[in-house]
Amino acid sequence: EQEAEVRGTRDRGRREKQREERKRQREEEEEEEEEEEEEEEEEEEDEEEEEDEEEEEDEEEEEDEEEVGLGEKRRRKKRRRKRRRKKMRKKKRRRKMRRRKMRRRKKRREKRRKKKRREKRRKKKKRREKKRRRKRRKMRRKKKKRREKKRRRKRRKMRRKKRRKKRREKRRKMRRKMRRKKRREKRRKMRRKKRRKKRREKRREKRREKRRKKRREKKRKKKRKKKKRKKKKRKKGKKRKKKRKKRKKRKKRKKRRSRSRGRGGGGELNRRH
Repeated sequence: EQEAEVRGTRDRGRREKQREERKRQREEEEEEEEEEEEEEEEEEEDEEEEEDEEEEEDEEEEEDEEEVGLGEKRRRKKRRRKRRRKKMRKKKRRRKMRRRKMRRRKKRREKRRKKKRREKRRKKKKRREKKRRRKRRKMRRKKKKRREKKRRRKRRKMRRKKRRKKRREKRRKMRRKMRRKKRREKRRKMRRKKRRKKRREKRREKRREKRRKKRREKKRKKKRKKKKRKKKKRKKGKKRKKKRKKRKKRKKRKKRRSRSRGRGGGGELNRRH
């Protein structure tokens, strides 16, 4: 668009220049024709004046011929007068011709001056127009650039805004997604925890029940044994001592084993450890 505009302005300027050139040529041709006509008129006037003078001379010669019969004195007088008149006429004619020449020169000078002035004015006008056109073009370009800049800035701003909006939306979505994921994970963990807890509780209950059962069984068995057992006489000596020690050791081992397996046996040993 800018190139087309520049081309259009260039073509317009060229056309205007051509038009002005043609106009100037026409004016010059008209001035030359006028000068030629004036010169022709002046030449015709000069020819007419010469013809008039010739006629006057012819008339005077005729008069001289008529007056041949008069005396010599009169004739000389007349000749002198004639010469004087001739001189006077010559002077007049020269003066006239000089004046005419001067007038012509003056006219030509005036014409040239006018022409020069016209040319100067025309050139000045042309320069001013050129300057104005250049200025207008410059201003138009500046305005256009400013408009383009504004438009670009606006577009950039809008794009930035859209991008930010998109990013915000994306972030929001991601956050939502992550929150949901975390919540799901949390719930899953909690469920797992609860399940494990329940299982542990169940196992504990089972173990407790087993232990209770065992203890009950033990007690029952003990009671039965007590009833069945007969009173024996105590034997003194080393053998009895050794047997007691062995029994104690066995008991301790048993308790240790049951504790390592997570059955938590009672008694002094358990409390101590």
